[in-house]
Amino acid sequence: MPCCVLFFSNSYSHHPLDSFDASELGPFLDSLGDASGEHCARVTSGVRAWTSGLRAGNDEGKLNAALTIPYEGDEANSYRYGLMIADVLENHPAFTKRAQRMRDSILEVLSNTPLSPTDENESRASRTIRLRNQYHLSYACYRKAQILESAGRASEATPWYARAFAGAPEEGHETFHEIHVMGGPQNFVEAYVKNLCSLGQQDKALTELTKAAVGRESARQKLRELFQQLRPSSDFDAYWKTAFLRSLPEAPEFSLRSITGATLRLSDFRGKWVLVDFWGTWCPPCVQQMPALDSFYLEMARRRPHDVAVISIACRDEIGTVRKFMQSRSFAFPVVMTNQQVERDYKIRGYPSHFLITPEGRSISLGHFGWESKVSTYIDG
Repeated sequence: MPCCVLFFSNSYSHHPLDSFDASELGPFLDSLGDASGEHCARVTSGVRAWTSGLRAGNDEGKLNAALTIPYEGDEANSYRYGLMIADVLENHPAFTKRAQRMRDSILEVLSNTPLSPTDENESRASRTIRLRNQYHLSYACYRKAQILESAGRASEATPWYARAFAGAPEEGHETFHEIHVMGGPQNFVEAYVKNLCSLGQQDKALTELTKAAVGRESARQKLRELFQQLRPSSDFDAYWKTAFLRSLPEAPEFSLRSITGATLRLSDFRGKWVLVDFWGTWCPPCVQQMPALDSFYLEMARRRPHDVAVISIACRDEIGTVRKFMQSRSFAFPVVMTNQQVERDYKIRGYPSHFLITPEGRSISLGHFGWESKVSTYIDG
């Protein structure tokens, strides 16, 4: 495969372009499309169409040409650039309706595309495409809502904001570039809540924001502000605890063998906060966070042994390898070996993965990184 094809298939078609000047990048992309072969032309077709639209100014002929450049197939990240082209053309009165038809067409296609995992062994590439498409669908709904709202049709915008929020993918590296390049929201909740409040539906706004706040500290702070505004004499912490616990799923039970030969059951820790860590000795990011995990375990063992515990689950490892790893670094936290079923039960998609189990036995997903501040928010809150 030619160098330029590999570069664009792994970079321009999927990564941020805001550092490039469209007037300089566009002709270069055009030359690739014209001279570098069918595959390279296909890979760059989406970004070429978008940059053509950016360079067109008010020239209707060039704007129309931007619509005629084919952009198809996931290699070109077609939905991203199709939605971005619609955003560009919508600013030109002669093309507003065509832009909206383009967005509606993408919305219809994605609405009929399976966006839930169909295989528990879903590959990383398939997961990335699925989550990216989820974001594109939410973005299309969000933009449709914005257009309705700007036309004074706020009540008609509400179901589209709701759909954007409900269908938004979990935050992660798979959608980072979509958010960054497209300039859309991360989770779509703020626009939805603002719309509800403008229609006098503050109680519903509070309910929807409560859903978004589970596992998202930024949303929780916005929830606190809205709650105090709507219910100044009520106790937010009491409200949050009740609403929060009600929304959490039950933590799947497990019984696993530790590297010392003992059996650890999650149910044995009922009444405690339990930090559960999925990791492997073969995983560099996992190994990097081990000193922090050990420090947390030792501090909790000293200060709060009655209500905080740690269980570390070694995955895709041999017990002898894990024992040597723990001994060589003098780590003290308890380690159990996976039985594979526990990874399926917790829907582990990458390592490390962290969960906080509440004293009532419900599960909070903490994601892959930054677990320290998230844990403190809950156990000290």
